[in-house]
Amino acid sequence: MISEDSINKLRRIVKFAYENSEFYHELYDRAKVDIEKCKLPDELPYVFPDDIVHNSLKIRSNIPLYRICASSGTKRLPKLLFRSQVDFDKSVYNQVKLMKWCGLIESDIIGIVQPSGLWGYADLTQEASRRMNLLVVQLGNAEDEMALRLIIELGVTVLDIAPSRLYSILKLADTHRYKFNKLRIAMCSGEKLSEHFRNYVWTKYRIRIFNQYGSEETDALGGETNFGKGIHIFKDSFIYEVRKENGEIAKDGEVGKLIISSLYHQGTPLIRYHIEDKVRIISKDDGIIEVIGRNEDYILIYDSVKLHLSQVQPIFDLYLKNPSIWQIQINIVGAQTVFKVCIDEVIEKELEEKIIGELVHTSIDIYELWKNRILLFCIVTGGFKKSGRGKQIHLLDERKKFLL
Repeated sequence: MISEDSINKLRRIVKFAYENSEFYHELYDRAKVDIEKCKLPDELPYVFPDDIVHNSLKIRSNIPLYRICASSGTKRLPKLLFRSQVDFDKSVYNQVKLMKWCGLIESDIIGIVQPSGLWGYADLTQEASRRMNLLVVQLGNAEDEMALRLIIELGVTVLDIAPSRLYSILKLADTHRYKFNKLRIAMCSGEKLSEHFRNYVWTKYRIRIFNQYGSEETDALGGETNFGKGIHIFKDSFIYEVRKENGEIAKDGEVGKLIISSLYHQGTPLIRYHIEDKVRIISKDDGIIEVIGRNEDYILIYDSVKLHLSQVQPIFDLYLKNPSIWQIQINIVGAQTVFKVCIDEVIEKELEEKIIGELVHTSIDIYELWKNRILLFCIVTGGFKKSGRGKQIHLLDERKKFLL
């Protein structure tokens, strides 16, 4: 149940967007929305990522702006996002709340291993740390070797980091036989966090991982208040909906697409915005969810045949010791499309053949391509490639030079 206070806040944001954003003015006029009387949020039209990609300047409001941010363009479609001073301050307030949920104290030293500048996430943690009187070390642009040295030598106690970057630094520490005597907490965001990885890091390194959730469009949406007990959405900052494939509202235990209405963003208003994530509702009334993964993560293989992340992940969950560390690199060799599956462990030939067999049978179309030798699969240990920001990419298409 959405509180009356949240509905009133949303009504104010809807009026603001209609009066100050060319995009929302046109959208609501086109949909014949009565902004004074419509049922919120149900009678408002949806907004999608492509709307921001193609209309960033029309969506932004005409009020004075404090800063410009951008998405990373994971699908080569970056979005420009605009923030007012009030937007930024509220996002910092939420970041402070997340950090307090993790149990940070004044003696902590924070190593921020996140992108800064235009992408801006590190800036939120830095400002939140300043308000909490915490010392900050910016490590987002450092190579793993340098980041590891500084973490050890400066006595960093808390990391703000993506799971794949944390794993890379931990493996490097093992190679050098370094010990983390002071590092105790990792605030992880930016990628799906598996319970296998969380337990592995706690068991081997005694580092406690807290899962934090958000997006470049919204900043922080919520996080864990209790170790491994689900993401608590900031209900004072967002109205969230979870819709099943048929459009019905999901109930506790059900999975659906996450739709967010921000109650505070004015620079780039976000009203009934599709985040493109699939989530499971743990407790609808309490605003607790489990993030399943990206809703639209897929790669085009050949002649409109697609491979979805959701088709692949269950296979690795079943067969790999570390199912969160993998990458499929797609390239062209001669006349064939080659899927090189990079994993972080050495496996027997029999298991390799079993995994390839599962991948081949993820769909009839993929099976037909494989049977006709248009599509080939191989599995290798290592060989991972990351984005320019050091972010893990599960599905990496390297055919660009051939296809453009």
